[in-house]
Amino acid sequence: GSRGSSRGSSRGGGGWSNDLVPVVRDFYMQSKRKGVIPQYHQPYPGETEQLQQQEVEWDKAKNVKVQRVRNSMGDFLDSQEAAYRFDSDDLQRIQERRDAYLRVMEEEKRHYVETQKAEAKTRTDRQVAVADEIEGERQMFRAHVTDVAMARLEHYNYCDKIRAEKVHLTALKKKRAEYRDRINQVKRLFKKTQSSLDKIQAVIAKDEFLFEPQRVKQVHYKKRAEFVKQLEDFESELAAKESAIHEWTQEVARVEK
Repeated sequence: GSRGSSRGSSRGGGGWSNDLVPVVRDFYMQSKRKGVIPQYHQPYPGETEQLQQQEVEWDKAKNVKVQRVRNSMGDFLDSQEAAYRFDSDDLQRIQERRDAYLRVMEEEKRHYVETQKAEAKTRTDRQVAVADEIEGERQMFRAHVTDVAMARLEHYNYCDKIRAEKVHLTALKKKRAEYRDRINQVKRLFKKTQSSLDKIQAVIAKDEFLFEPQRVKQVHYKKRAEFVKQLEDFESELAAKESAIHEWTQEVARVEK
């Protein structure tokens, strides 16, 4: 045996192992009893019949187990059905317990929904408050930035502003002087027109005293009406000019301050 194993190991090469000896021995004995198969994947003589016989025995055993399981399941279902047989009172109690359970579940559901709504409203109010606060801060910062920008712009344009104010003051003073000159002129014209009106009034009064009114020259009445109209125009112009001068004087004083 040791010689055979040593010779076999020398013939088999480095892949031979002593663990293969039982396998080779079984193969040898099997081949001696039944013969050697032509190829490794072909069955031995009689192996097919043996496998078929085994399948038949397995099917018989399976059928027996299946029948046993079916019988056991039937007995179980019968016992379960017998356990769940109730009379009318039992069914009523079951229905009452079911209704009570549904009422409890409905109450819990309603309480849960109300709680969730309250929490959602609280979160929404808080989010709205935070958003309003952020928007208020943003507007405040924007207004502050605008104030700073306007202050910088005013600082940069201060010289231009002073120059523009000087030009504006010069124009106001010039127009105020022009209006004052016009007021003096209108006053002189007013006195002259008033004197002419007095004279024409005296002529009309004399003619009306000496003659009948229809014999007074119409040109006198026309001139008197013209003088009255001129005096009214002068008065309205004086009032407008004096009001404008008063406003400009206040504006000049405010700018110079």
